[in-house]
Amino acid sequence: MRPDTHDSSYRVAKTERETGYDLLRVWAMVAVVGIHVLMVYRVPGAPVTRVSFLDELLHFAVPVFFFVSGALVWGGYKGSSPGHYARFLQRRAITVTAPYLAWSALYLTIAGIRGDWTYWVAHAPLLVLTGRSWYHLYFVPVLVLFYVLTPLAAPLARRWPELFVLGAYVAVLTLTGSVTALGSRVGGPMLVTFAAAAITHLSHMALGAWFARRKEHVLPWLQLLWPVLATAGVTLSLATATGYLPALSRTPLAITVTPVVMGLLVLGLAGLAFRIRLDDPARPRVATAAAYSYGVYLVHPALLLVWRSAVTALGASALWGSPWFAVLSLVVITGMSLAIIALLAAHTSTAWLVGLGTPRRALRNPDETTELDAYPAEL
Repeated sequence: MRPDTHDSSYRVAKTERETGYDLLRVWAMVAVVGIHVLMVYRVPGAPVTRVSFLDELLHFAVPVFFFVSGALVWGGYKGSSPGHYARFLQRRAITVTAPYLAWSALYLTIAGIRGDWTYWVAHAPLLVLTGRSWYHLYFVPVLVLFYVLTPLAAPLARRWPELFVLGAYVAVLTLTGSVTALGSRVGGPMLVTFAAAAITHLSHMALGAWFARRKEHVLPWLQLLWPVLATAGVTLSLATATGYLPALSRTPLAITVTPVVMGLLVLGLAGLAFRIRLDDPARPRVATAAAYSYGVYLVHPALLLVWRSAVTALGASALWGSPWFAVLSLVVITGMSLAIIALLAAHTSTAWLVGLGTPRRALRNPDETTELDAYPAEL
């Protein structure tokens, strides 16, 4: 049952859909496809190459997704009763959890066909719970956990935005070891991965909530300083990833390096995204692509598997040795994913599979809805 959109205490105040969030989601969508396309080049101990640098640059994708979710959910939630919270979770279950379960079943089937059926069947509940049904799905259970924490996080972000985001970074510094150790004792390696992802991305969710609460004041500065922030984030990210700051890895602050560096980069990208002014014809196209981002996130690994299998079957595996082929693969996989999502989103019976509770025609007037409903999966 769809939440009552006339319940003013449940919904976010009616506002114009913000193109900045849409641009961030589109950029993150393309980047996450690129990360997975480039996995074929990721060899432990291999020398740093141009592809390695590109791969590292694209890792802003998941932090940006969490940043946008933090801004729209933790920064915008105004529920004030258990009933509001129940309807909020019901909406997230429809738009996020239901498609996640459907695609998890597909990926578990693929894994079973390619490997040991008994292992995948026996471990299916824990694999789904921790997002290990396939390599990219860990994101969704972490996001669902953050949804569950919304009634606690949103009031804190609303009342004390600076303390809230500072506390999140302190939590990353002080709790990562104990949280992952607890995960290891309770559920083994799969739960360790989930716990590490949750505590790491807590800072990105909190940063998004802070941005939403302080946007009016900080956005002019971010729009002005975005080149400095983005350059600092990229430089530090590449330096730590390629070993140019080896001493840093031996300090107590090492565990916060990635969240802090990514925080700088994400804020720089946010400043750029909100600085860009799209014309009227471009805005609905960007809005639609952003609405498809969750579907692309879910479906693209399956298409990438088909693409790689086809390349191998044609005896053209040597093409992966050329960086231009990686670019071509990125374009092909992204284009195919968008085409499939558009097809599924065009029909009410299948739109839920890609996180859209309504068919594609509902996206033609994205400014006529509340902000939470305007961003179906808050990715």
